[in-house]
Parts: sequence; structure tokens; C-alpha cells
Amino acid sequence: MEHSQPQQGLAPGSKPMVVMTFPGVGKTWLTKRRGYVRELDADDSEYVRRAKDLKEEGSLKLKALQILMKDFDALYANPGEVTHILIGSSDYVRDRLIERQVPFTMIYPTKALRDEYSDRWRAQGHKEPKVEHMGVLYDVFGPRVEDFRDDSGLVTKIEILEPGLYLENILWPFPGAL
Repeated sequence: MEHSQPQQGLAPGSKPMVVMTFPGVGKTWLTKRRGYVRELDADDSEYVRRAKDLKEEGSLKLKALQILMKDFDALYANPGEVTHILIGSSDYVRDRLIERQVPFTMIYPTKALRDEYSDRWRAQGHKEPKVEHMGVLYDVFGPRVEDFRDDSGLVTKIEILEPGLYLENILWPFPGAL
């Protein structure tokens, strides 16, 4: 079911909840079904295309991340437009959120779910080289997230997904809660 209005009960002028998470947890699925949720992911083809258009020096990935943060700033500065901003995993983005004093939640799968996530990526239509690449990222990000220590006080929660759980199960744990 499509929803286009912000979640009832969101106080006027409230900042959206910012969630940083890993591929395969359900960011795109939620965004397509809830009109007041936005996904920002530097791997998205739109960000890659926009980064290619920039004339400045730097890697394509870094330029895409910089564009993503400009989009984030514009979205976050307009309270009421969205209730949730879902952002893909990135140390760069995490560090920029902390610099901007933006509270955020990190939601990641447990280290033991690597095979489940590989299957999810295949089911999403990713080819084997991409699945292998994301598996390497999984191996790198998983331990870094589980061992992450927040000295800023801005990480409101680190939620570790168990088998079969998706982002929706954490953000809207009760069916019909919208």
C-alpha cells in the first residue's frame, strides 16, 4: 500500500529520523512503499551520474558522497517533508553526520548473516561479481559497526538485525502502526 502523508504524530518542525544501514536490509523497499521515507545511497546510479558531471578533482565515489551530503542537508533542513532518511553505509557519511551534529541510528545485520544477505542481493537481481563485492564490504563493515564506539553521543542506537528481519521490522514493529 502506498502512503504519501507523513506519519501521524510527527510534531510540526520535527527533524526526520536518520538511519544508516547496509545493503539488503530494505531501504529501497520501504522508500517505494512509504512516500514520507527517503533513501540516499551514493551507489545509486543518479549519484554516480551527477558525480561524473562534476569537473572537480577526486574519485567518483567521493564526489557521489559529497553530492549525497548536499541532498541530505537540503532534506534535513526542511522539517516535515519526510519522517525518515535512510542512508547507505559509509564512514564518510557517518563522519559528516557527526560533524553536523545530526543524531542517527545505525541498523546492521549480525556478522553471522553473510550468506542470508548474499541470497538477498542475488534475489534483488545483482550479478555474482557485485554480490562478491558486497560480501567483502559486509566482512569489513560488520566488525567495524559492532565495534563502533560513539564518543559524540549522536548515535542514538545501534540495532543488529537477526535472521529474517528487515528494516521495517525495526522502524515499524507493529503491523498497521502507520
